[in-house]
Amino acid sequence: SNHRTLARIYRGHPFIHIPEVVTSLCRERIIVSEYVEGERFEQIASGPQEERDRVGEIVYRFYFGSMYRHRRFSGDPHPGNMIRLADGRVAFLDFGLFKSLEREAMELELASGRAASDRDAVGLHRLWADNGFLPEPDRISPEELMAYVEDAVWWYITDEVIQITPDAVQRVAIQSGDPRSTHFSVMRHQRVKAEHLMGRRLELLVLAVLGELRSTANWHRIAREWMFGDEPATELGQHEAEFWSARGVPA
Repeated sequence: SNHRTLARIYRGHPFIHIPEVVTSLCRERIIVSEYVEGERFEQIASGPQEERDRVGEIVYRFYFGSMYRHRRFSGDPHPGNMIRLADGRVAFLDFGLFKSLEREAMELELASGRAASDRDAVGLHRLWADNGFLPEPDRISPEELMAYVEDAVWWYITDEVIQITPDAVQRVAIQSGDPRSTHFSVMRHQRVKAEHLMGRRLELLVLAVLGELRSTANWHRIAREWMFGDEPATELGQHEAEFWSARGVPA
């Protein structure tokens, strides 16, 4: 059902392909899908920078876009679940770990992203306190909270062209969820609701994939498309916007 949902959403997409489920061959414990063939991640990661940037943007748009636009997403973005097809599209596989978000939860996610992008420390603190993420709001100042969030998501709230490297991934992993983090005291006084945990996993694992590709982009400008409703920031974004428009889906 999860697989069929994404296959339906992305059917005919210009650069994302979800193999169709072959229902007649499926059983209670067996799923059979369309066979796809192409280059595995290791080949892509050893290719030219331009193509690594392109594939990185596709990965980012698929996983983040699925979550923020459609409220349905795979929680397992890793190199083994993507294949570049001969026509340049990227096929994504394996939707056993899957999450659907209620609209209210997604609105909170987007509002948090906008506040972080605007460096609105007071607004972000109020938003998280009002929604139960800070059980004792007075124990964390707005400035402390913003510093923690910036170290976790700086790469897509900073309006610059940024190359993601393995070292950058490691820094984010430590600062956002490790006892060695300089923000550990802030983490201890947060309560992340279960509804939002899968999104945090997705962010870190997508970042890890981009780090293996060493992809470069202005990730913030792309993110603004779903956070602020901005016009497409790239050529891929323009192709995607035309696709959603033709489907009657808000871009």
